[in-house]
Amino acid sequence: MKTIILANIVYIFVRLINFTFRYKETNPEVLDDVRSKTKNGNFVFGIWHQFLMGGILSQIGKKYVVIVSASKDGQLVATTCEKLGYTTARGSSHRGGKSAFDRMSHFLGEGLPGAITCDGPKGPAKVPKKGIFELALRHNIPVVPFLVYPKRYWSIEKSWDQFKVPKPFTTYFIRYGEPIYVTEKDKENGYDNASKQLIDQLALCEKTVLEQYISNA
Repeated sequence: MKTIILANIVYIFVRLINFTFRYKETNPEVLDDVRSKTKNGNFVFGIWHQFLMGGILSQIGKKYVVIVSASKDGQLVATTCEKLGYTTARGSSHRGGKSAFDRMSHFLGEGLPGAITCDGPKGPAKVPKKGIFELALRHNIPVVPFLVYPKRYWSIEKSWDQFKVPKPFTTYFIRYGEPIYVTEKDKENGYDNASKQLIDQLALCEKTVLEQYISNA
């Protein structure tokens, strides 16, 4: 009961503050191309944990399946996400990971796109875990590098990923990296090549946004 009450408060706060944000997609044609070329238009977003808040807020009203921690605090996040329209798969690499993986796999198989904080929940920062690549390979869908960068934000310096909290009335810049198509060869190599591609693409997205949009805004 307490979690439901808190989730309702968080939900109202999120919806109110989201009205103050602006979102600018810098290259929507990348995602349009992915949707037109893949089975059922399906894919899975790969996003760094430090940009989680922007990832959630920017996709309100769209249908995605997301992994949420199986921890006690995760219940509040899961309930809030569900109120925002997301489908949740509870678990993490540390607790309940297999059940979360299987639940997300089920919904990806039904054609629902997914989103994963691929270095979460505890890092190391900007080092992808293998789960996102295993899911992409299983369902023959691409991993789409996904950046949602706030122009103005507070950074939680003591957090493991320097989590970014957007300031009210800021603009979020959304950028997609080139899709990554995972192969059996990638699996044989421990997904090292796919991981490098994801790291490089997200770094390029961040560099482009900072140089072309935020520094000139």
